[in-house]
Amino acid sequence: MKMISNKQSNGDMRHKDGVRGFTEREFRYLMERSLARIAFVCEDSQPHIVPVIYEFDGRYLYLSGWNLKYSPRFQDLDAEKITLLVDDLESANRLIPRGLEVTGLVETKEKDEKLYLRITPVGKTSWGL
Repeated sequence: MKMISNKQSNGDMRHKDGVRGFTEREFRYLMERSLARIAFVCEDSQPHIVPVIYEFDGRYLYLSGWNLKYSPRFQDLDAEKITLLVDDLESANRLIPRGLEVTGLVETKEKDEKLYLRITPVGKTSWGL
């Protein structure tokens, strides 16, 4: 599946634009990984960075887990901005960083008494992809 993008990467180290879709490389990168970090500001006005497991369906990013329901950090995040960072090194032998930072609006959802977060991407920056 090829996603629509309003700007194609031309080999630059960084690629930044509004999200109308992900480039094919960005899409593959998100689909092939599941570990990320999210950054957000809680009610105490302090920034937090939390490692998470995510799923991506091509349109939304989903976060879930046993701790979401019981952690006050993840309560009432509706319509808040959140940043998801997926990054790694090209290989253990080639220490070339690459990654994708997705900024989006988060919604708290519940299904079968399990809490999950759905992120709607609104901005992105990628490098090394």
